[in-house]
Order: sequence, then C-alpha cells, then structure tokens
Amino acid sequence: MRYTYDFGDDWHHDVTVEGVVPLPRDVLRPICLGGARACPPEDCGGVGGYEQLIAALRQPRSAAAREYRQWLGHVYDPEELDLAAINARLGHRVRPGRRAGPGKPRRGAV
Repeated sequence: MRYTYDFGDDWHHDVTVEGVVPLPRDVLRPICLGGARACPPEDCGGVGGYEQLIAALRQPRSAAAREYRQWLGHVYDPEELDLAAINARLGHRVRPGRRAGPGKPRRGAV
C-alpha cells in the first residue's frame, strides 16, 4: 500500500505486509516488528530538506550541523530504529531489548 504523509512535503511511503499472524484477543493495536532507520524529523523540508539535514550531520563540526542540532533540540541519529518507542506510540509497552512479536506486547497507558 502507499501512504502519503504531510501533503505539503509529500512524503510517500510504500508499506508492505509481509505476513499476518494470529494475535491474542487483547491485542487491539498494530505492532511494529521491524524496519530501517529513524523517521525524519517533523517539518524538515521534505525529501530535499531531509537530505540536507543528513549531509550536514555527517560533518558534525560544521556550522550547518550545529544549526540543525540546535533546531532539533535533541540528539538525532537517522540510523537508529527504536521499536520500543514506536510500539509505545502505537499503544503497547515492550521491554527494552525484546522483539515486539505476537503475545509479547503488554497493554497499558502510554
């Protein structure tokens, strides 16, 4: 399926369902089992702005990198995928270091 996010910047995502597994009845939300890379920061300027951000961060001592780090307000690693954080946003609690698979997420408030 194709998902378009932020119609102004037109981020297009191709989502592939690789399989469907039965889940316990109390699991009512989607679970992210894996992926690659962190999501781009909000309002980074679309694909072109994101590419500029990544290029600047590859030169950590540059003025551009300092400006981006200040704008972001936090450490941003484009290679990091945090499954626990993703699943927490989807409504699941997953213990760090555990793969979020069927039967493993625990329901609870986010």
